[in-house]
Amino acid sequence: DVPCATENITMSTDPCVSLVVEQNGVPIGPKAGSDWLMVCPKGIRDLLLYAKFKFNDPVLYVTENGVDEASNGEIFLNDDLRIDYYAHHLKMVQDAISMGVKVKGY
Repeated sequence: DVPCATENITMSTDPCVSLVVEQNGVPIGPKAGSDWLMVCPKGIRDLLLYAKFKFNDPVLYVTENGVDEASNGEIFLNDDLRIDYYAHHLKMVQDAISMGVKVKGY
């Protein structure tokens, strides 16, 4: 829990959380295409567990989840980054469900 901003609200301050890209000086995961986006599958599990306990065990639906890549003008048919992203994130969602989180949609 981080105090919510009351002035100059931005995408970063509106959720009332602390956004991190490193833990103990080590990146939390590889960088995606956007400067602000890191790939951290464990984060989705932790967020789902946080919501379960913070908000009295609600039913949850995951939306707007994905990863981008830097565009270099080529079309990639071998999309290993996205395949790995969804495989690892869905595994973490499955882990959260096995821990009792009520995820009903993704």
